[in-house]
Amino acid sequence: MKRTYKTIITFVFRYIPVAGLLLVTAAGCKDFVQVDPPISGINKDNAYDNDKSALSVMTGIYGRLVTPNFGITYGSGGIGYLMGLYADELKNWSPNSTTRQQFYVNNLQATNTVSPLWNPVYTEIYACNAAIEGFTTSAALSAAVKKQGEGEAKFLRAFLYFYAVNLFGDVPLAITTDYRANTAMARTPQATVYTQIIADLKDAQALLGDAYLNGNGTAAQDRGRPNKQAATALLAKVYLYMNDWANAEAQASAVIADSRYALEADPANVFLAASKESIWGLVPSVSSNYVVEDVNLYTFTPGIGPDNSKTVSLTSFIVNAFEANDKRFAAWVGRTDVPANAVSPAGTYYFSSKYRSKTPNTESYLVLRLAEMYLLRAEARAQQGNVSGAIADLDAIRTRAGLPGTTATTKETLLSAVLQERRVELFVEMGNRWFDLKRTGALNNVMGAVTPQKGGTWSADWQLLPIPQSELLLNTNLTQNQGYPR
Repeated sequence: MKRTYKTIITFVFRYIPVAGLLLVTAAGCKDFVQVDPPISGINKDNAYDNDKSALSVMTGIYGRLVTPNFGITYGSGGIGYLMGLYADELKNWSPNSTTRQQFYVNNLQATNTVSPLWNPVYTEIYACNAAIEGFTTSAALSAAVKKQGEGEAKFLRAFLYFYAVNLFGDVPLAITTDYRANTAMARTPQATVYTQIIADLKDAQALLGDAYLNGNGTAAQDRGRPNKQAATALLAKVYLYMNDWANAEAQASAVIADSRYALEADPANVFLAASKESIWGLVPSVSSNYVVEDVNLYTFTPGIGPDNSKTVSLTSFIVNAFEANDKRFAAWVGRTDVPANAVSPAGTYYFSSKYRSKTPNTESYLVLRLAEMYLLRAEARAQQGNVSGAIADLDAIRTRAGLPGTTATTKETLLSAVLQERRVELFVEMGNRWFDLKRTGALNNVMGAVTPQKGGTWSADWQLLPIPQSELLLNTNLTQNQGYPR
């Protein structure tokens, strides 16, 4: 049975609190999910009767975000993977896979192809709405847990809506658990959605503390649940996307100034669970044995290229974008040379090796990290004419990569240099390349040249993804994006 928005909302309304607790039972060894065994009989009506069960609800949401093939952040249905195919980062070697091929040749249909980027967003938004209501209305919770839970839920709701508006444009802004009203909502203007995102993040900043906490509300060893600076970092990114350069710079500066964060001297250490560069790094779920799914998605076996399990490689576009002697290329780009007698076509294949460990609990899936804050601030400073400040931030990243300082000296050349640096620093991370091209106005030129080389044709109408047809059929108040059948 197809999981439509309405059926998802019904499912979430009835079962998500329990699902979160079941996940905790299975995954209790990590700080991220470390809580005592759940009390029997917990359901949506009594999940907020005590601190332990209430925090378990949030644990369930995090767990789904890092469940392979479900979470919008993660796996073959995640933003990094699908938008890497849609842009110019990943090459598809499995043309018979409908989803991968439609994304790769920029020929999306308003079918279930885009559902992996729509359904999980609204599943989790509804869960966040339920959590916000639960934490704010419960009289049984301690003040500390009420603040922590509400802050985490508002952070996550803002995070989800941020990606929803950047993928689909105007989207329904559901901020309550009234699922009957939610399933009949029309699309809300992006400006209004952004206003809600900013409000949620400012609330999260006020509610969350500096410390990273675990599922018991005590100090964590990992950074799998957001803290105040995670909210600040996401707010900086939101302001950047809104062209609010002054606020983007101010929020990024607050994170950079925090001594708990530092650029890792060796790029090979950036994605480790203990990385000081991590601002928010989701802990892999028990379903993947606490190993980041990207290891399975991207890493080729030596001497073997694309096959039924490893169906994408890095494109020549991204491989050739690196400068000579860039330490990031050595650390983050893997290579396999396939001989003529191999199963795969002979040749040299490159793949993302940002995540490489198959040892549980070694790496975290970084969603927000310090290098992006430097590049974000460099862009914001350049836009405001602060050339020296922009150069300093850009060179901080280039120095870590073993590269000489930038030769850019004007606003225009600095903006171009920052975009290039973001390209090689953040490749296949959370769709950054796609969103950067779109928000800087470079998308049509780049995709107009790239798409024919991928075997497709490009239309300027395709800067937004189509709304799934199943949602349009269920909710007649929804309208389709320009460029797709209505």
